[in-house]
Amino acid sequence: MTNNIPSLSDKALLNILAHTKEATAIYVTEEFHIGFINKSMLKLWNKPNTVINQRLVEAAPEFESFIPVLKEVWENGEPYTAIYAPANIDIQGQLITLYFDFECRSVLDENGKTYAIVNTVTDVTERVKALELVKAKKDQEQALNEELTSINEEQEEAIENLRSTNVELEYAQSQLRLSNDRLMENEDRIRGMFEESPVGMCILRGPEHIIEIANKSILKIWGRKEKDVLGKPHKIARPELTGQPVYQWLEEVYKTGITRINNEFRVMLYNEDSLREAYVNSIYQPIKSAGGDVNGVLVILDEITDMIKARHEVMCTQDMLNMAVEAGELGTFYYNPATNLFSGNDLLKSWFGLKSNDMLSLKLALDAIAEADQNTVLEAVNKSLTYASGGNYGIEYTIIDPVLNISRIVRAKGKTIFNQNQEPISLIGTLQDITEQKQDDQRKNDFIGMVSHELKTPLTSLNSYIQILHAKAKKDEDSFAAGALDKANKQVRKMITMINGFLNVSRLESGKIHIDKQRFDIAQLLKEAEEESTIIIISHKVVFAPVAETFVNADRDKIGQVINNLISNAVKYSSPGTTIQVACVAINNMVNVSVKDEGMGIGKKDIKKLFERYYRAEEQHTHAIAGFGIGLYLCSEIIQRHEGIIGVDSEMGKGSRFYFGLPISNVF
Repeated sequence: MTNNIPSLSDKALLNILAHTKEATAIYVTEEFHIGFINKSMLKLWNKPNTVINQRLVEAAPEFESFIPVLKEVWENGEPYTAIYAPANIDIQGQLITLYFDFECRSVLDENGKTYAIVNTVTDVTERVKALELVKAKKDQEQALNEELTSINEEQEEAIENLRSTNVELEYAQSQLRLSNDRLMENEDRIRGMFEESPVGMCILRGPEHIIEIANKSILKIWGRKEKDVLGKPHKIARPELTGQPVYQWLEEVYKTGITRINNEFRVMLYNEDSLREAYVNSIYQPIKSAGGDVNGVLVILDEITDMIKARHEVMCTQDMLNMAVEAGELGTFYYNPATNLFSGNDLLKSWFGLKSNDMLSLKLALDAIAEADQNTVLEAVNKSLTYASGGNYGIEYTIIDPVLNISRIVRAKGKTIFNQNQEPISLIGTLQDITEQKQDDQRKNDFIGMVSHELKTPLTSLNSYIQILHAKAKKDEDSFAAGALDKANKQVRKMITMINGFLNVSRLESGKIHIDKQRFDIAQLLKEAEEESTIIIISHKVVFAPVAETFVNADRDKIGQVINNLISNAVKYSSPGTTIQVACVAINNMVNVSVKDEGMGIGKKDIKKLFERYYRAEEQHTHAIAGFGIGLYLCSEIIQRHEGIIGVDSEMGKGSRFYFGLPISNVF
């Protein structure tokens, strides 16, 4: 027998992705149907959540140019990463160009074949705009420098040519002042945008990388205050980077004039006199003078620590899930009702007579299921795809390996995921091989049936001898022997009742118990139970409420056995002298019989298992009460075979109310 190891469901995994800040979408077919998309991605795309299950080219035609990239990832299984990629986003019918860092990573099955693509996207439009602003500032600064040069030349020429004209000289000077004011205004504007940028930015000047400007965002990433770093060499202001490659990268960019870009770089950063682990995307861009010489480095940092940690958590969760499935020897399956696609892991495929690289279709799966179970399985699947069912799928059936002709009994458990319109998106679940467990149960039932049957013969003889001796003792007026034999007779009857119960359990499990349905008045059956209780039960007061004539189509003896068992349990689990109430009412074309006692009650943890075979509530006050936990199990099985209902309402210390319901027979 195998043990199930609890694991996170795929629903829990998708829930993690749904709440991560990183925009994420999952494409699940070669035509790139959108199987999952979180709110962050919907916001970037400016799309409603109805795009789920649509092809990407249908949901967002403006992304058609990315389809070849996705196809290459799907076919080759290699990830594709891009930075600063422009994309047109449809915003209120108008295509707006935005910039993104994105990654497309294939999800491979055990055969190395792609069955899904995970697309993560980061909006870097602001970063690109910031770079453009920096470039514009540099271009503008150069233009202004050139303009100043031109003005100076014009000024010199004007002074040389019009030295005698003070008016023209004053005009040239005023133009020069205006240009200077314009340059200062532009510098202030660029500095303001630089300071408020959501992306970390700083400017390092000279070969010692003096920190000239550092905006709020980069100071937050550094864990530093402005007063502690401005005007200082980078190495002195940030000694925590010793032993890390940042110093070397700055030197290389300053010397070579070549921009350096790092994606998802792990770095240890200063954090209140200690270090913290962080992940950043970084750009080191040389700053050049008008003559083309490098005189500084522009550093742009975007911290993505939360995104990376979330990704690692998802990967860790997936690894744990895979380990749990392997350890539990579970077959896993996925069914998409919209596309009618069906897939499973290698273990499940082997049960259906397939190899790991074979495709598992819904038709192949059904063909391998025992013919007697096929309709039951289809009905269970269809029911689980309805929103009213709660999406729960649970059934046991037999698989016959079409290659080896080996029968295997499996227990299927699954859950349907619905969209906001209460439409089924997918049915995901597991299959567990319970063949050995079923065989053990059958062997146990066979043993119980055999032993019980063998015990009946000597007990019957013993009962006969006791009755003969009892009659002789009464004839001889031996009151002591008669009393002792009477008690012995009661114990023998208890043994016979217990053995009959075990035999009935064995017959139920083997399907050999016979239900002889006939139309009868349940009011008359309760009348007979009342007469029998009056004679047998003297320790309690049993009150039968009046019952109107009500006909049912059922096995009269079996239903009588259920009623007697419920009354017997009420006597067993309540104090002598208390009242037991028996009632029968007709509601909504069902007749409901109830037995209410004033006993010890049943705990909540026991109620769910009370009707299971051999189960007994383990309370301190029940240890002295005899029983094997088969009476209520038999009652439950009998009622279920009559397509009825059975249950219990109870509260500790306040008694219990057992009830069952049967369909009313309206056929005359």
